[in-house]
Amino acid sequence: MAKIICYGEEARHALERGVNQSTDNSTRFIIVTNQKIFLKNAAKVSLCLEVSHESGSLYRILSHFIYNNLNMCKIESRPIEERNWEYRFFIDFEGNLADGAVKNALRGLREEARSMKILGNY
Repeated sequence: MAKIICYGEEARHALERGVNQSTDNSTRFIIVTNQKIFLKNAAKVSLCLEVSHESGSLYRILSHFIYNNLNMCKIESRPIEERNWEYRFFIDFEGNLADGAVKNALRGLREEARSMKILGNY
């Protein structure tokens, strides 16, 4: 869905017009790719990681943010399917992948975590 002006020459092929009921509606788009694209002015990092189910494992993960003076914006846990009492953590923190403190923290996180994936830097 987009404003009809976005269709340009293809406006005559629009499936339906006027589906929006709100006058102040806005549409956001994201680009999904398998290529790594890093923005120089990115200010937030999102990652997903799994830790072992043992005392202090999450504490050790969080210490990498503390020691590198990185501000964590969000942490969520989700149970891992078919692995009782084990969780996957989704973490957002302020920083850029080019920053030394971020690189140092990610290096430590990779060593501590069972698995880790950087979801984005935006």
